[in-house]
Amino acid sequence: MDELISVVIPVYNVKKYLNDCLESVAKQSYRNYEAILVDDGSSDGSELICDEWCKKDSRVKVIHKENAGVSAARNDGIAASNGEYIAFLDSDDLLQPDALKILYDCAKRNDSDMVIGNIRWVSEEGAPLKDEPLDRSEETYISREDFWCRFCDEPDFVMVCGSLYDRHIFDTIEFFDGKINEDYAIQRYIVERTKKIMFCNKIIYNYRMSSNSIMRSAFTEKNLFLIGERLNVINYILGQDFSAETKYYFCRRQFPDAMDGLGDAYKYLNTKDSAIKKKLNDLYCSYKPIARIILKGIDGSIKPDKFTRISFTLYLASRKGFFLLRSLKKGK
Repeated sequence: MDELISVVIPVYNVKKYLNDCLESVAKQSYRNYEAILVDDGSSDGSELICDEWCKKDSRVKVIHKENAGVSAARNDGIAASNGEYIAFLDSDDLLQPDALKILYDCAKRNDSDMVIGNIRWVSEEGAPLKDEPLDRSEETYISREDFWCRFCDEPDFVMVCGSLYDRHIFDTIEFFDGKINEDYAIQRYIVERTKKIMFCNKIIYNYRMSSNSIMRSAFTEKNLFLIGERLNVINYILGQDFSAETKYYFCRRQFPDAMDGLGDAYKYLNTKDSAIKKKLNDLYCSYKPIARIILKGIDGSIKPDKFTRISFTLYLASRKGFFLLRSLKKGK
């Protein structure tokens, strides 16, 4: 018999989308699942929809709790789960009808404890926003080193939704409570606990770009967590037994994203507040060792291009000059 899959679904004020989301679970061709709805203090009627689904489908469980954020909701859902495998679904998104079956079959066929699927980005109405991902049957083994290279460029490798996990991975780790960009932060802990990662090149998950998406929300002090976490992950990668090329590529791809975030922090946060200003300046200085490593070419075996040499030398010499150069390069 197929093993039980626990689908953890945090729910917070998504009445407009929730029924469609849960219908996409109910229509799964893989039938041995439990859907754990964690109502995170909803007040728009979503909490009632959760209860209605619980009454009409014995596979649906509901947890009602005070609002504490998506990370805490996921942690509560994991704690209440009984499945041998765990999948995550955001309550305004949709699964493809064969999503769980495709992921599960790939896991069993390849003795894999983490299977990553393709994510399709859709509008609030469900229309694709980008060219469709190639929908093929190929299943590819992903080494840890390959994972981190693709992590830099492919959202499928950053988001926890759209993947299937053996539950042992979450026996000793949790999502960071009270943080945003929690997917980015937890991935290194997940990957550390995997024995074999597979990528299944099939569309699994429809990510709805709703108007209240975190990606579209205003910059706040909470966004500083991601800037600091990028540094933690960079240092983690530098400590791995990966090639110099992989380490350089990862640093070179993550560093500009961190600086764009820090540039937004200087722009949108109140730098007249001495505590905030100090926090931003400390973050800026904390990346200087990485800038020196990039300029050196990791271990001296890589020659940075001319723009990299100029921009990173400027980074070490003048914060204002560095951000001016970045704004000119981006055409702002």
